[in-house]
This record gives sequence, structure tokens and C-alpha cells, in this order.
Amino acid sequence: MSVQNLSLPIEVPWKLIAKRRRMLACATNPFPNARWGSSISVFACIFLFALAAAPSAKADGTCTAFLAAKFKEAQAKNQFYNIQLSIHREDIKFVTYSAGALAPNQDGGFTGRANQLFSDRQAISQPFNINAADQLDLRLSATGVLRVHYNPWNVDTTWDLSCSGSMLTKYLPGFGVVTLTLRDLFTPIQ
Repeated sequence: MSVQNLSLPIEVPWKLIAKRRRMLACATNPFPNARWGSSISVFACIFLFALAAAPSAKADGTCTAFLAAKFKEAQAKNQFYNIQLSIHREDIKFVTYSAGALAPNQDGGFTGRANQLFSDRQAISQPFNINAADQLDLRLSATGVLRVHYNPWNVDTTWDLSCSGSMLTKYLPGFGVVTLTLRDLFTPIQ
């Protein structure tokens, strides 16, 4: 299935997403062949695909016991988890990496924040420019549903993750892999 054949739940303003002429999809430059000249365009398409691929998320049940144990441990110690979140695209050369923290909530889930770095945002010749990070607001349910609010884009995505070891992950055919890893606990600075 091509991006052109997707039935999106919203009307897509492609001309606002791809402002530069060489990125516009048209008869002479059809969408799959349009060149991506900025991370903004690629990032916008990630969200549009995510909206189309997973309009409603329902965790598969593999995370409930794992997250309950992590919640209990964090709450008992009054600590937060260091986390890493990555999105590895398979359809384009694009990877994001996020590092941040999740704190336990009263409902058995977690909330937190992370900085998101992009493989196509470079500092000289090094990818993942720390000075070009976006901010993420994270909400992880007790069952493994991850909701991400992307600042400054004001866009939300929802991922129904499966658990294996300390990793929560989801593979979407044609899109790629989303992986959230809970690392060590730490005491937040008050």
C-alpha cells in the first residue's frame, strides 16, 4: 500500500506540510518520489502515518504485569525511571532518539518528558544535534499504551506497545519500530 492510497481520518494539507517546490507532490513529482528537504516534512509524515495506521490503541496485555512491578518499585522508593525512546523508520533513512524520565501516577501509569533528537538534524557532520531537540510529553498507561505529545508541533500519537524484558515495542509494517526502554530509577531533584 502506498501513502497515496491511505484513508486518513483527517483532511491532509499537503501544501502546508511540504512548502518548498521540490518537496511538493504533483503530476511531475508524485508523492512517493517527492524529495524530502527538511525534517519538518518527514516528521509531519510520521504523524500522519501514525494516525492512519493506529487510530485507536489497545495494548495487547503483555505489559500489565511488567508495568505493575515497575510502578510498585518506583512508588515504594519515591523515584522516577530514566527512559529511552527510539523510532526507527524502515521506509526512509530516519531515526529519532529520545532520553527522559517517567514518574508513577496515581492510576498505575506513568507520565514524564523527554528530549527528541533526529538523525537528519546535524551539528556540522554529526547527526542528532542536541541543539535542535524537540520536547515530548509522555503518558504510559498501566497496560502499555504510550501517548506522546510532540512540542512544538502540538501533535499527539498513540502506540499500543508489547513488552519483552525491559523493552516496550511496536512494529508497524511499512513504517518502522517504536521502542521504549525503562532504565534505572533515580531520585528527582526537589
